[in-house]
Amino acid sequence: MKHHISSKLETGLKHFDRVVGAQIDISRDQHHRKGDVYRVEVNLHIPRRIIRGIATATDVFADMDIAQERIEKQVSRFRDKVKTERKRGWRVWVKS
Repeated sequence: MKHHISSKLETGLKHFDRVVGAQIDISRDQHHRKGDVYRVEVNLHIPRRIIRGIATATDVFADMDIAQERIEKQVSRFRDKVKTERKRGWRVWVKS
């Protein structure tokens, strides 16, 4: 399972090299109607932000795929924001 999770994150973030750290939590709960339900929480620590992807499903591997998609979407939004800030020039407000 560790290999699957690390390979998924590496392929999804191969163009984004600013990751400082990652934390992955996998837990199992019992839902009153569905039986065993797995919860995957992935936290990526990058400069200026923490990106979090949370998913719950009955299969751990499907759960990880959902969490990875959510993280990739947030990372692409963050990359676009940084590019826009660089194009505009970073505005610094000085108190007088």
